[in-house]
Formats: sequence, C-alpha cells, structure tokens
Amino acid sequence: MPIALKPGSLKDPEIAALFRTEDPESYFADLREIGHGSFGAVYFKWNDIVKEVKFLKNLRHENIVEFKACFLKDHTCWLVMEYCVGSASDILEVHKKPLREQEISAICQQVLHGLRYLHSLGRIHRDVKAGNILLTDSGVVKLADFGSASLVCPAQSFVGTPYWMAPEVILAMDEGRYNDRADVWSLGITCIELAEKKPPFFNMNAMSALYHIAQNDSPSLPVGSWSSDFHDFVDQCLIKDPALRFSTETCLLHPFISSARPTSILFDLIQRTKLLVRDLDHFQYRKLRKLMYLDEQQSGSSAEVSSLDSEDIDSVDDDLCAESASSRSDSYTSTQSLCGAMRSSITSVSSLKKAQRSLVPIVPLADDSTTSPLSRTPPPSGSVDTDTDTDVTPPRPSLTPTAKTASMEMNHEQQQQQQQQQQQQQQQQQQEQQQPSIVGPRRRKEEILAWRRSRFATIRPTVTIAREQTEYAAENNMHEQMSGYKRMRREHQKELKQLEEKFNSEMDNLKMKLDREYENLLLQFHKEMDKLHVTHRQELDKRLKTNEELERKLRKAIVQQQEVEMKALQMQLKKEYKVNKERLKQELKMENSSKSFVEGNLKTSKQNHLHVQAEAENRLIADHKFYLDFEIRKLKRRRLLHYHQLEQDLIREELGVRGRQLQSAHTLLRRHHELTRDLEMRQLNSLQNLRCQHLQKQHASELQNQQAYMKRVQDELRKKHAMQVKQQPKELKQKELQIRRQFRQAVKTQTRQYKLLQLQLTQDLPKDEQREVVARLKDEQKRKLALLAEQYEGSIGEMMEKQTVQLETWQEEEARQTKDKLNEELELLMAFQSKQRMQMDQHHEREKGRLNEKVSLRLAVLENKMDDEVTQFERERQDRLNQLQTRQNQELDVFDQASIHLGFSLIALSASSSSTSTASGSSSSATAVANKPGVINSASIQDAIHQQPTTDNSFQAVTAHHHHQHLSSSSSSSMHISVITSKRIEWQLIFLNLKNNDMNNWKKIIEKKSIRYK
Repeated sequence: MPIALKPGSLKDPEIAALFRTEDPESYFADLREIGHGSFGAVYFKWNDIVKEVKFLKNLRHENIVEFKACFLKDHTCWLVMEYCVGSASDILEVHKKPLREQEISAICQQVLHGLRYLHSLGRIHRDVKAGNILLTDSGVVKLADFGSASLVCPAQSFVGTPYWMAPEVILAMDEGRYNDRADVWSLGITCIELAEKKPPFFNMNAMSALYHIAQNDSPSLPVGSWSSDFHDFVDQCLIKDPALRFSTETCLLHPFISSARPTSILFDLIQRTKLLVRDLDHFQYRKLRKLMYLDEQQSGSSAEVSSLDSEDIDSVDDDLCAESASSRSDSYTSTQSLCGAMRSSITSVSSLKKAQRSLVPIVPLADDSTTSPLSRTPPPSGSVDTDTDTDVTPPRPSLTPTAKTASMEMNHEQQQQQQQQQQQQQQQQQQEQQQPSIVGPRRRKEEILAWRRSRFATIRPTVTIAREQTEYAAENNMHEQMSGYKRMRREHQKELKQLEEKFNSEMDNLKMKLDREYENLLLQFHKEMDKLHVTHRQELDKRLKTNEELERKLRKAIVQQQEVEMKALQMQLKKEYKVNKERLKQELKMENSSKSFVEGNLKTSKQNHLHVQAEAENRLIADHKFYLDFEIRKLKRRRLLHYHQLEQDLIREELGVRGRQLQSAHTLLRRHHELTRDLEMRQLNSLQNLRCQHLQKQHASELQNQQAYMKRVQDELRKKHAMQVKQQPKELKQKELQIRRQFRQAVKTQTRQYKLLQLQLTQDLPKDEQREVVARLKDEQKRKLALLAEQYEGSIGEMMEKQTVQLETWQEEEARQTKDKLNEELELLMAFQSKQRMQMDQHHEREKGRLNEKVSLRLAVLENKMDDEVTQFERERQDRLNQLQTRQNQELDVFDQASIHLGFSLIALSASSSSTSTASGSSSSATAVANKPGVINSASIQDAIHQQPTTDNSFQAVTAHHHHQHLSSSSSSSMHISVITSKRIEWQLIFLNLKNNDMNNWKKIIEKKSIRYK
C-alpha cells in the first residue's frame, strides 16, 4: 500500500507542477527590491506559498495582476508577476493631494470588475486598499497581493489590514463567519483613503483602530466638494450589516460608478505622476549635490567622493515625500515576502569618508554588485525611476540615483580650487587621460543597466523606497505585536476548530454506538419473533396432528362400540327368535296344529325373523354410519373452534410480544435521547468555556499590547521632552547670541548716531565748548548704553525664563493630552472588551436556548414518532385480529355449509358442540354421561385427551351467536344421538322403525315410549 504524502510535499506531482526548477537568474537581470511591505521581506510557511501559488495560477482576468511563473531555487521561491508602474497609494504620495472624483470612480469601477470575478469563484480578497490597487502604463487597474485571500466563502479567519478591515472580519472569531461583502467594506474605506489621503482612524494605534471600527458607527466621507452620488456610494459600501451592504453587482450599477467619464482619465493621471516623480528625483538629486559640495568645502578635502544613504536623504528634505497611508498600512498578512530580507548595499557617509582618498572616482553600483530575490509582492508596488538625463557638468562623473544608493562624484580640480587651481586642472586632465582604461568599462556597464532600468520606470520616488526600509526597522516592534496578536487569534480559531472536530467525532461515535445498539435490539427482536413464529407454527402443527389423532381414536372407539352393539343386537334377535319360536311352538301345540302347519308357520316365522333381523341390521348399520359421521363432524367442528381459539391465543401472544418489544425500543430511544442531550450539553459547556478562556487571553493580550503601546508612547514622549530639555540650552544660547548680536548692532547704530550728533553739535562750537559737549554726550551715551545693556540683559533673562516656562508648560500640556488620549483609548478598549464579554454571554445564552429548543423539538418529534408507532401498532393489531376473525368465520361458515350439504343439522352440531364445551368444564357430569350403558360419549373422549377451556370472548360471542340461532329453531337445548340397548322388544322395534332422516319422529317416539316405560 503506497504511503500517503505529506501536504505540500514536492514529491506530489500536483505540487511539483506549480514550480519551475530552472535558475531564475538566467532568465532575469537587474534584480533589486522595488517595494517594501510593512512586514518587510520575511519567509512564508511552505503551505502558505503553495496555497498562494495555486490561488494565483487559476486567476485570469483583465483587472487582476497576471501570474507569470514560479521558480524554486534551493530554499528560495521566486514569484514572477505582471509588471505595473505603481499603486494608487503611490499616486497619493507623489501628488500630496487627493484624487479627483472621476479618477476615484474609474479606479473603483475596474476594481469592482476584478472583485466580481473573484466573488464569482467563491473567493475573498480580504485586503483591498490603495496599496494593493495597481496601475499599468495604459491606465488599467489591477488587483494584487493575494496573500490574504480566502479560497472559501464564507470565511472565519482574522486576516487583513486593520484600518481597512470590515467589522464582521474583526468580530469573526466571536460572531461567526463573513462573506465577500467584506471586500465591499474595504473598497468603501479605500474610497475615503483616495479622497482624504488616509483611511479613517489612521492617526491612532492599529489595535485601537480595531476597537473603533468594531464598536463605533460606520465612517463616512467628510462633507466637502464631493458629489452626493459619491457620498451615497461610500455610505452604501460602509453599512455595518453585511446583509444590507451592497454587493459588487449592485455597486457596478450605482450612478457614481456607471456615470460617463473620459476614457483616458487614468492614462493622463499616470503620465502626470511620472513627470512629477522625475522632477522630484531631479530636485532631490540637485539638493544632495549642493549639500555634499558645502560639506566638502567645509572639510577642505580634495578629490573626495561621498555617498549618502536613504536616512540622510530623508533628513535633508522630509517635506518632499510625506507619508502615504497605504505605504504604512501595517498589513499583517498581505505584504509578507517569500524571500529573505534584502541585503542593503547602501554605503554610509562615515564609511565613505575613510575611502575618500582614492584618486579614481568609483560609482558603487548596487544593482550590479548586489542581487536580491524577487519580492513576493508584485513589482508594481514600487520601482525606481531611473531616468539618466540629469544636468551633470563635465568633468564630474554622472550620478545615477537608485533605490539603494545616492552617489556623487567630484573631480580633482574642484577640490583644490583656492590655492592651486591651474596646477590641479592640469593634474585632472592627466588623470582623465589615464582613467578611460579603468573607468570606461564600468561606465558602459552602468549605461546598459540605466537603459534597462528606464524600461521599468515607476511612479514611486527614490526616497519612498529607502524610507520604507528604515520605517520597517523602526516600527518592527508594532509589527511583531500585531503579528503575535494575529497568531494568537489564529491559534484560538485552530483550537476551536479542533475542539469542534473532536466534538463531531464524539457525536458521530455516540451515534454509531447508539445506532448499533438499536440495530442489535431490533435484530434481537427479529430473532425473538422468528423463534416465536417457529414455536407457534409447531404448536399449530401439533394441534393439527392432535386433531387427526383424536378423530382416529374417536372413529376407532365408535366403530368398536358399534360392533359390540351389532353383536348385542344379533344376540338379542337370536334370543327373541328362540323365544318366539318356542312360544309359537307352544301356541301351535296348544292349537293342535298339524306338523306340516307347524313347520310351515315355523318356517314362515323364521323367514320373518330373518327379514326383520336383516332389516334391523341394515337400519342399525345406517344409524351407525350416520352416528359415526355425525360424531366425527361434531368433533371436527369442536376441534376447529379450539384451533381457532389457539390461533387467537397465539396471535395475542405474538402481538403482546411485539408490544413489549415496541415498549422496550421506545425506552431505549428515550435513553438514547438523554445520552445525546447530555453529550450536547457537555460539549456546549466545554466549547463555551474554551471561548471564555480564549476571550480572557485575548483581552489580556490586548491590554498588554495597549499598555506596551502606552508605555512606548510615554517613553517616546519622555525622550522627546528630554531631548528638548537637552537642546534647550543650545537653543537659548542661540537666541541669546541673536539678542546680543542685536544688542551689538544697536550699540553700533547708537554709536554712529552719537558720532553724527557730536559732529553736528560741535561743528559750530569752539574747542573748549566742544570738549564739554563731547564729555556730556559721552556720559549720555554711556548712560543710554548701560540702559540698553540692562534692557537687553533683561530681555535675555525674560526670554530664557519665558522659553523655560513655555517649554515646561508645553511639555506638561502635551504629557497631559497624551495621557488623556491614552486613557481614553484604554477606557475604550475596556468598554469594547466589556461589550465583547456581554455579547459573548448573550451569544452563549442564545446557544443554550437554541440547544434546549433543539432538544425539546427532537424529544417532541421522538414522542410523536413513538405515538405514531403505538397507534400504528394498535391499528395493525386490530386489523390482524379482525382479519383472523373474518378468516375463522369464513372457515366456520364453509364447514357448516358442508355439514348441511352432508345432511347434518347445524343446530344439532352447534348444540352438541356447545353442550360438550359446557360439559367439559365439569368433570362429574362428563363422567356421569360416560357411564351410561350403550352411549358413546365423544365429548368425554375429547375432554380426556385435550382439556383447554375456551377463554376468548370474541369466539365465545361467535359460538353464542350460532348457539342462539340453533336454539331459536329447536326447543331442545341439547341433542345426543345414541343407541339404547334394552331387553325389552318395544325399544328394539321402535329403533327398527325409525328412518335415518326422521329425527323429530325419533325424538317423539323415544319420549312416548320412555313415559310408558316409566
């Protein structure tokens, strides 16, 4: 049996088909990092890589970034995607102002087409934002970054970027699943981002934003120059209830999306952005050159080449590249990279100053010397505009700005321009004549790389890419915090899923066990009924055999008795013949008849006697045959009634067993219901307890994260204040020097004024008076200068005091405001957690109520089913009894009709059967009848063999009914056909004169002769 492969194993042909094994470096050149997500370049789990590659490989749409290939080299996965020029957030960052309404509408329309395609496949993007909306050169909008996408809809994972998350995604762990309407919410937030340059709540901590989104009302577009259609579209996309929120189909029909607009609006936007990016890069480059030139002038060094890293670039001109909302979006799933962090090739200023003694200006080529893996995010997320048409004056080497370095070359002539300008120019010319063999190949390679890069120009400034790297290093703590929070939520969800799977397994096992028990019980019932049926069939067969045996014995007994009676009759007739013969002889002898006459009379008497004897024997034989048939018929009828009674008893026994089985099955079902209910209650309690534990851990983690965030903010504020306090003496010194410069300037101005006044006053005075005026003016000047010095000293002291007080007041106010804000966020978190606990308690109560309702409904259904089964059983029982009674009545009617057809009286048969049945209850009467001479009592024989009294009411009713009919037609309550043997000739003659079918006459003659005999 083949061994099952692990999920995601490369030995699986389906997984291996997703990756190409060729070396990607043989296919691609100029490999460099063109974008940096909020998580930087970190490794995915292998299964997540396989999942995303499978996801991307099956997507084909105009508005979704196209998957090109996936390479697997060593332990690195290279994901090759369609190239775009940048994202919507890059456009916001470049223009420093919101987009126009028509541009937002055009972008949203194409985004909705892509989302509609995704939703039609049953998938969710879950991270729609401006940073993941890419644009091509021709103005086509494409959705990218499917690292957070869900392969199923609805989903339950805590995935996405906090500021763009829908409320149901944030509360997915608490309130259940969410569907594709979460992407519509993110699109509404993206509209606000494109209209306001940042999403709602972006000025607060990401954790706090989650609580605000989940607890507060839906954000809306601020009132301004936006149209009512735009406001309505955003409001419809940001409805908190997902069921009431617009779908992608409905959004495409909204007037804001379907309104007419120029077809080239996005193409024009891309072109304007490209021009602006080129200007920004050139301006930044010229400013850096100026700074480098001033630094080298101050240092007085010659022939030095400096390089500035991205941090120096940002420190020089922070106002040029403001922060973009999506570039700092803190996406905790979607922007993780498949490859390792990009190795930086930026050379710091301090390290370059040690190497500035080189006479040959070498440009560090980051793209040539350092090759980094491809980013997992599509290339459009950011690229470097590598336009090489810059204003570089020879003989300075040209500067090529890249995403990693900003290099500058200064020639040897400008570094010594103050003392030996001409000599250095000659040296520079000599160096330039010697350099082509060294620098020429490098410059040509640089030009080739620049030409390659020019084909992949993007709309992202150079500083943006460098700043993203430094921001990631600075904000890594927050990312780790959010990553840990998300990991905890995933672990909680995994534990809940595992517990639910365990509960499902337990419930399935219990159901299998209960079903097996119930099936075994039914099988046992079936075996018991089969055994009972076999026993009943054996009893019925035994009864049939007993009936045959009784009939045989009765026939034998009657035949024996009739033979005895025949012999007795023959003996009696023979005796009577002898007596009559002697009497006749005596009479003839007394009459003295002749011998011949006597002999003739004797012969005649003998002939008469033989004739009478033959006739009597024939009659007796006929009566014996009639009696035998009558008794056998009567026995058969009686045994038929007993057989019917046995059938009734057996079917009652069978129905009683079935009733007990049904009751046992119902008892078992009730016990199964109780076991299932108890298990469901235990499982629900365990699940709710686990949820409560998870919520407590989540709240503790949230509080810990919030407290860490508060501590971090307070520490940063204290550091900021400490830095301000530390820098305050320097600032005060600078202001003091500025005031003293103003004082010296005032002194100089006043001195000049006094000199002019002295010259004006002493112009027409004699020398003696001039001395006095000059002395007086000098004293006045000294006095005023002293007052001015005192005034400036006071101004300095007042300024220092005021600045100190202002700083302390401002710091205290800032600390108070920060503390209030942090406390407000903490209170909001506590309120949100309290609301979550209350909602969880309510949810648990609803779950318990639903479970109780489910259990009650299931019990009611079970009881109803059992009642139906009982009703059906009673109906079946009654039907079977009625069918049996009908069949038995039909059998009895058929038997009676056959008896009538044979010439037997139904009254006699019924009466005999009834009286025999009645007589069978009393042993003394049965014995008395049996002891009568000459009477064959078949009832005594029957009761002696089988003594089972009739107990069934229904059959008693049938017997009573027939008995009543027979009684109504005859006055006699019982009738026994018997042959009475008597020594008196009258009884014999009476018997011989009877006819077989004249029963009434026979009864009357018997009664008359009995009275006479008495």
